[in-house]
Amino acid sequence: MRLTGEVDAVRVAAVSRRLRRRLRPGVVVLEVDLSGVRWVSADGTAAFFDVWKAARANGTRLVITNPSSEVWHVLDQVGLIRLLGSPGDGAPPPPATWRDRGPRPLRPARSSAARCRQRRWRGWLW
Repeated sequence: MRLTGEVDAVRVAAVSRRLRRRLRPGVVVLEVDLSGVRWVSADGTAAFFDVWKAARANGTRLVITNPSSEVWHVLDQVGLIRLLGSPGDGAPPPPATWRDRGPRPLRPARSSAARCRQRRWRGWLW
């Protein structure tokens, strides 16, 4: 199933209904293609959580494919990616355009005496 546009607080109920209609007995995997989705708000992720709960109760696996880097980031931030599983379990890998740079490394702290020596060496005066 392919979604398009934006998934926000206004469209969350409609998206949820549309996805839930696809959950029928005997459906093993519900694949949701997000290549046409430009934006998912934090409120909009409620549709995916709602469908994930219904799919789990139905014995269906929810798989999200082709998210943009922005959409992936939002879904990851709210924890939906962890619920769907790791990439080895069928969850899509993060898009190549998005890189988690992580925290910046800390610079080693210098003592005030070392800073003073460095300034004097450069010719700076206090």
